[in-house]
Amino acid sequence: MNDGEKDNIVKDLIKMLDNMQNKISLLAQGQLFLCTFLADKFGAEFQKEFVVSMLSDDDLRNDFTEFINKTDDDDIKAQMIEMNEWYREEKGA
Repeated sequence: MNDGEKDNIVKDLIKMLDNMQNKISLLAQGQLFLCTFLADKFGAEFQKEFVVSMLSDDDLRNDFTEFINKTDDDDIKAQMIEMNEWYREEKGA
């Protein structure tokens, strides 16, 4: 495989990743809309249970924790610490 072929493969992969990112963003926007709509209709308890359900995935929660730790909002960081402790207790870790 020559350099030109490698460059084309890299360009194709970048396009595919960009396309995937756009689709993921669209799904996230739809999910946010649905969650907000249902929380408005059925109360904050729905939203809380939805977030708890989503964050029960260890990998997702760890990624989200890393994201939160990069922010300057100490209140959100404290909430994330509490969530992580709750999940550890729930899983018996």
